[in-house]
Amino acid sequence: MDHPWDRRLGFWWIAEDHPDCPAVVASPSSVVLTFGELAARSHQIVHALRARGIGPGQIVAYALPNDVDPLYWQLATQESGLQYISLNPALSGPEIRT
Repeated sequence: MDHPWDRRLGFWWIAEDHPDCPAVVASPSSVVLTFGELAARSHQIVHALRARGIGPGQIVAYALPNDVDPLYWQLATQESGLQYISLNPALSGPEIRT
């Protein structure tokens, strides 16, 4: 390696090359995840979305608490080619529908 940037970078490459390295070390719910665990949970969401016929180019919206869940969804949408809208979880149902 001639330069530090000559190696594979990005979340998915790190998860593949170093699955046991810590990715999330602190969260409101005290969840701690390695890159491999984070990638696996994101893959589960991708598979669930595909099973429901949701695919590349479509838009998903979610209202999740400030914790690790939005991270799973952001990675899953990135991997699957989806676009996402993150909604404020403090909004009521009628506020979200408008």
